Amino acid sequence: SKLTMLEFLLDELLQCGEIANEMTRRFDRAAGVSCPYGDLPTSAQFENLCNKDECTICNLEGDLLCCDGCTGSFHRACIGMPTS
Repeated sequence: SKLTMLEFLLDELLQCGEIANEMTRRFDRAAGVSCPYGDLPTSAQFENLCNKDECTICNLEGDLLCCDGCTGSFHRACIGMPTS
């Protein structure tokens, strides 16, 4: 089946040295982060909070929602929020 073939191909890909190293690097980097999209600001940073001009998820500008608890800004579509 297609699913079995996909699983086989992914297993083969993950055994490639460069891919395995990159996945390990990303996993290790994410292990030190307390939130999915980055660390929360310190008290000093929170008082002078300035949100990003690009979406934290897709890195594009546009009509963004600014987070009150971090520097992230997000498109409604990128976070699964209705656009209307």
